[in-house]
Amino acid sequence: MDSITEKILEAFQIEHREHLTGIRGALDELATNAGASKALDEAFRMAHSLKGGARVCGLDPIERVGHQIEAVFGQVRDGTRKLDRPAIDAINEALDKVEDWMSCLVAGDTPSLEPAANMITSLLAAEVATTNKPGVMPVNKTDSRVKLRAAFEAEWRGHLTVLRQLTERAERDVLSVTPEQVSAGHRAAHSLKGAAHIVELDHVADLSKSLEKLLAQVRDGVERLEESTIELARSLVEQISRAVEAATGADCTPKAGDTNESDPQNSPEGASLRPRPGREDAAATVRVSADSLDRLLRSAHDILSESSRQREIENRLDQMRELAATALRGSRRTRGTWHAVLRRLETDRTFAPLIAQMRLWESQLRQMDSLARSVRSAQKRSSWSLRAIGSELQGNIREARMINADSVLGGFGKMVRDLADAHGVKVRFKSMGMESLADRVVLQMLKDPVMHILRNAVSHGLETPPARLAAGKPDTCVIELRVTATGNRLEIDVVDDGQGLDIERIVKRAKARDLLPDEPLGTMTIERIAPLIFAPGFSTCEQVNDVSGRGMGLSVVQEAVDQLQGFVRVKPAEPYGTHFVLSVPVSIATQRLLLVRSAELYLGIPVASIDRLLRVPMDGMEVLAGSPSLRVDGAIVPIVALSTLIGRSAEINTPGNIAAVVVLRLGDKRLGVVVDQLLNERDAVVKPIMWRPPGADWLTGGILLEDESIALVVNPHQLVDNQAVGASFRARETSTEAAMQRTTTILVVDDSFTTRTLEKSVLESYGYRVRLATNGTEAISVLRGGDIDLVISDVEMPQINGFDLTTWIRKNDTDRRMPIILVTSLESDEHKERGMNCGADAYIVKKRFDHERLIEAIQQLV
Repeated sequence: MDSITEKILEAFQIEHREHLTGIRGALDELATNAGASKALDEAFRMAHSLKGGARVCGLDPIERVGHQIEAVFGQVRDGTRKLDRPAIDAINEALDKVEDWMSCLVAGDTPSLEPAANMITSLLAAEVATTNKPGVMPVNKTDSRVKLRAAFEAEWRGHLTVLRQLTERAERDVLSVTPEQVSAGHRAAHSLKGAAHIVELDHVADLSKSLEKLLAQVRDGVERLEESTIELARSLVEQISRAVEAATGADCTPKAGDTNESDPQNSPEGASLRPRPGREDAAATVRVSADSLDRLLRSAHDILSESSRQREIENRLDQMRELAATALRGSRRTRGTWHAVLRRLETDRTFAPLIAQMRLWESQLRQMDSLARSVRSAQKRSSWSLRAIGSELQGNIREARMINADSVLGGFGKMVRDLADAHGVKVRFKSMGMESLADRVVLQMLKDPVMHILRNAVSHGLETPPARLAAGKPDTCVIELRVTATGNRLEIDVVDDGQGLDIERIVKRAKARDLLPDEPLGTMTIERIAPLIFAPGFSTCEQVNDVSGRGMGLSVVQEAVDQLQGFVRVKPAEPYGTHFVLSVPVSIATQRLLLVRSAELYLGIPVASIDRLLRVPMDGMEVLAGSPSLRVDGAIVPIVALSTLIGRSAEINTPGNIAAVVVLRLGDKRLGVVVDQLLNERDAVVKPIMWRPPGADWLTGGILLEDESIALVVNPHQLVDNQAVGASFRARETSTEAAMQRTTTILVVDDSFTTRTLEKSVLESYGYRVRLATNGTEAISVLRGGDIDLVISDVEMPQINGFDLTTWIRKNDTDRRMPIILVTSLESDEHKERGMNCGADAYIVKKRFDHERLIEAIQQLV
């Protein structure tokens, strides 16, 4: 857990108690005075803040309960619900359970909050049954299972029709079965499994799951569509039919026309696309090729790139507005200075036309100044909307490209068992986390590397049953394939409990190929030796064949993860065996990059590899073994100038004697790189660079910036592995006064202690100075004192809310247009429009606090 996360949780531990106390107090007042509108508004606001704080911390159970309680108070406030004693008791009991849950979380336990959520859900459901409008029948919840069973009976025929058509076509002519038809059958089996689970027909679900796995193996090429496979599929379809018939009493015999293949709608592909009986309300689906999604994603990126170029237009409009304002002020000064003379000339018929023309010019200048302000405001709003739309489009397309790992990596079990049989070993293959989602391209690029690791594990890493028993191990080997998608990273672990790496043989081969110096084995660490197996052509086998020892083919693993800008590690497993770890970005369609400046170059660093950003006094660094270093979380992290790693000057900028440090983390390795300047974060499509200069292994591609220049994207894996140990750097110091002049001061206005703590920590990590206010009244007091460059405000606050605060700033900010960003969970179009009409420059919905979007908005506005 990083320091910012710890601060946020500590803040929420304090804040949630305040919210619970406030809600309980409001409930007590409402129990004696149902018309106490202030108490009701306070209860609603406290529930809203409880939900928002939990959302920021990622505490989903509390967020759900807070949202439900907020919904109850919202309906009471709207007059559609009565807050009677049973409702008050239910809310109080739910609050008690929330408090207990937080206490357990702090103690290291996480009990369920489902009872609290179900309590409020029941309250909401009961109210619906008693507050229906006249003439509308109340909802009868007792027949929900009957309705679900009826929906299932309307759905299963379509799925079975698709599966029967597939098996019958395969029996007639296996060569006529297309990959699309196999995929359609797989989807039908998957959907049938899910529907059966919902209505608790477990036997039908189990049979459908078996058929689904079989068709997945055929689709992925692990199993061939031959006589035995077709017979097994046909048998499963018939067993499913009989099980459905026994459970529902329906006749599962195919009806006339069900398998009429002359009708394209009755083909397996067509059946998967047409609406099913009884499912007219289901969302329509269409097939979209992967190439089409790739092109759409590039188009979305082009939209974002074009919106970024609007910054230059904004600057020119600002210049135009300033020119118009300057000319108008000059005209007014002239008229004031020469007022008496102009009055006399106005009565002179010779000069009267000139005076009239001067007045016309001044009027036109006023109109130009007003028009320039209006156009600038409209352009800023349009530019912000374009960025928001582009970001949403890009995110939606990226999500559409995501598939589960099982669809690509789920077919290795049979391969492992077949190889084990061929090598005389017994294997139990386990796969976990196959439901994890990742970019289709990423998974496909990892398929061969994972296959190579598994093949090498079986052929060289595992022992025969007698050898294992003699070593005190179970006679059956275990190979585990684990897939984990967390945040922006996809991690694949391949672990076996075999004999492990043969360190002596690896060292012997490495020395023979001059990959290691001739020094004693005892002086070398496993971290230094193990990565050698990824060298091209490296093998410890005496004879090389199509399934050789560890190392042969493992260069494919290294090459693949390098292309994906990831890393691979190999280490001994516990208590024995070998553990491979592949870590790559979840998606490479676009990457989140931190833009920095170093050695007069713009460089992009993948955010997924960044542990934290620091601003460190130069005298706060240590020198250990001749190398600059820094203590981070109690551990020593070496510090290197990024310019040195890319072969440039070792001189760096240190404004105010403060160094900007990007701490990279790859696996268990960390490295701090010093840069001249931290710029901003952005999503970008990384384009390959056709010509790579010698020694530029750190370079993976480039992105196009707004001014048509190129930012080079670095490979963090190469930076960490090739760090120049002992390399020093020279500070090119900038005065502290000059550095402070460039520091932006931001006022954060939010009544939530948790949110204020989070936003302050994030903003300060980017080098901004932060001042805080708990409501609009405090904010106005701070603003009157001056020295604020930008305001970030919540909307739902006591006394003066965010909308009213924005309106006040726009009316009273006479010197300049103060940039204002509203950050709130109110996400309706009506609230967004109100915020923009009040004069906000950006409106960010905090579903889960997206600090990248906030930083991007700030950098666009200041």
